[in-house]
Order: sequence, then structure tokens, then C-alpha cells
Amino acid sequence: MHTASLEEVRAFARNLSARLAGSFVVLSPKQDWDVGNDDGIHCAGEEIHDATPYHLVTQHPMRRPMPELVIGYHHQPYMDFTSVQTGIGPDMDGVAIELATASRCTIEWLSTLYQEPPTRPIINLEGVYEDDYIYLDVSGRMLVMARRGGYMSFLCGAYGFTSSTYGVWAWGRAVDWGRDDAEDWRSAMKRPYATFLQYLARFFGAIEWWRLEPRAELILNQADEWDRRMLLSGSTEGDLAVAFLPDNPSIQIDVTSLSAPVTATWFDPLSGEYGVGSADASPPTEPRTFHRPADWTEAVLLLTATR
Repeated sequence: MHTASLEEVRAFARNLSARLAGSFVVLSPKQDWDVGNDDGIHCAGEEIHDATPYHLVTQHPMRRPMPELVIGYHHQPYMDFTSVQTGIGPDMDGVAIELATASRCTIEWLSTLYQEPPTRPIINLEGVYEDDYIYLDVSGRMLVMARRGGYMSFLCGAYGFTSSTYGVWAWGRAVDWGRDDAEDWRSAMKRPYATFLQYLARFFGAIEWWRLEPRAELILNQADEWDRRMLLSGSTEGDLAVAFLPDNPSIQIDVTSLSAPVTATWFDPLSGEYGVGSADASPPTEPRTFHRPADWTEAVLLLTATR
């Protein structure tokens, strides 16, 4: 197999950029199934950035080693945003997913990158997929993590999240591992994960989510188990906060950092419905416990300034 020289890489990157100059695209020289040569990968990223600065450039990393691998790309000046692939966690291909491992990877990897300079957007561009039948996982845990992963990602500081399923990422074709039959992409788009992503987009689209910053330290009754680890983000102005309870009956929050009386509203990630809210009449002066609706399993808590 021919190994391209750096000059050939630069020529290819320039030609690709020119060919796509009329389109709004994100270009990633790296692919996630091959380690590749970092010199060539950085060379292509730099050339694309210089040739067409209106294209967005990132790198699609593998899951291992993480987050060390991504930090190396995160520091590159040609990067417009940093991409993470949390997936089901490291070294777990072909085995049943573990919620604790997948949750820990999502939280730790994104939190590490959020705190790592320079400041730039982080996107979890490949979370857990609804691919239970490929990984021989009949428990439905991949669907659970496909749903939870979006809330975890945004509340750890990410600016985007993606998930998928076999019929979509395979473009309706059979693959040479896992399943040997194809699934039409139209039916795959109707699988539950897509509905849950609609709920996720609807919830965050209704608030100024870009003002949220991770504040998990405000949670006073944090769970020890990673698959029950709660998350919280709030605005610097103290007028907006969001918490995610993956499997917890209540959350105790140090609300004294909030600048005004708050209205608490519950959101159900499984149904996309809002629960009954409650409002405080006075500014918060001590920790407060919020109890999840009794018949819910997962829950999102929205705290907004009472007008």
C-alpha cells in the first residue's frame, strides 16, 4: 500500500477543500477505526483550515486511549471544535454494555476536556448507539445509555451529542460483523433512540443552554455508583440551572449560589413531558431537596428564576 508523503497529503486536502467549497461541511482527516499517522493527520487539518477557513475542522478520535488521545488534538490551533467518542467505553467491543463504565467514561472524559485549555466547543460526536442486537445485549442497556448520554454530555460542558442505530450508520446495508442482515434506514429512524433524541433537543432548545456551566459540586447527596451519578450545570448569573437524575429519587442542591427565587420544573426523558412545577417566593438561603415524581425513573430538573 502506498504511503502518502506530507506534500501529497497537503495537495489532497487542498483539492478536497476546493471541491466542497460551496457546501457547509465539517471535515475530519482522522477516522475512528484506524490510528493513522498523526503527522499526516495534523498536516491535513492545517491545510484544510488554511485553504477554506469557513469549513469547520475537527478530528474524530478512537475511544482508546481517552482522553489523552483527544487532548493531543484539542491543543492543535487548526481545530474549530474538539470531538469525543465516548461510545460504550474503552476496550468493550463485542461485549455487553455496562452502564457504570459507559457513564463514567462520558462524565470523566468530557469533564477533563472541558477543563483543559484552550477553550473551544466540545462535541460528543459518537455516544452509545441503539445497537443492542449487534452487541448481543438483550437487556436494552444500550438504549438506556443512548438516552442518558445526551443529558450527561451537555451537563458536563459539551455543545453537542449524537447517537445512531445500525440501519442508519450502515446506510441500510449489511455489515461483515455482528448482524448479517440489513435494516432499512427509514425504519431505523423510527427506533426509540430517535424519539429520545427529539425529547433531548426539545428540552434544551427551550432554554438558553449555552449559558450553562458544569457545577456538579453543588450536589450534596451525590451517589457513589457511576450509573447513578447525578449532574448539574448552572448559569454564572444564577438564574438558570439543570440537573439530571439517572436513577435517583431526589437531589439535594446548594441553591445559595442562585441569585433569585427559583421555579422548579421536572422533565421526563422517557416521555418528553413536563411535570408539575413549584416556585419559591424568597431568595434561596439554604440547601434544598427536590424529589423526583414518584412514578418516574430518570428525570431532569429545571430551575429558573421566578419572575
